[in-house]
Amino acid sequence: MEKTINSKIRKVTSKDITNIVKLHRKVVSQTNAKLYEPNIIKEWLSQITTENVKNQLKVVTTSWYILELDSKIIGFCQFPIAKRIIYQLNIDPEYQGKGYGKTLYNFMEKKFIESEAKEIELNSTLNAVTFYEHLGFKIKQNIKYKLIDTEMDMFEMSKILGS
Repeated sequence: MEKTINSKIRKVTSKDITNIVKLHRKVVSQTNAKLYEPNIIKEWLSQITTENVKNQLKVVTTSWYILELDSKIIGFCQFPIAKRIIYQLNIDPEYQGKGYGKTLYNFMEKKFIESEAKEIELNSTLNAVTFYEHLGFKIKQNIKYKLIDTEMDMFEMSKILGS
């Protein structure tokens, strides 16, 4: 369990699912909604369900961690070490811009380095590109990410580790 000032990072448990869903929906509806069309946000939110998170937690090759501040969940991340990809990193909008995203990212990067990863990738939402660039990621290409009926603009990004 990694600790920073007043915060701790721990593995997700099944008891966290409801809070993960609430937090993820809050991020999409408050942060992502600033740069994506309402129809995309509506479709995106429809996919953030308890059942969806439960199913994703069953994938044993994917790691999920929670960032807590004074016992309150303020962020979470999901990544499969072997695939060298970050699936998601979400921080409560009330805590964005305060270093908590960087704390959670650094935790993941350490895990990748321990697994001898040389490079990691992610698909960034429009609002997170600058955040990832500050962490050393470079844009590889613009992509269209398929939801159900619509596609959303994202950026495929990568970072060489240990450089």
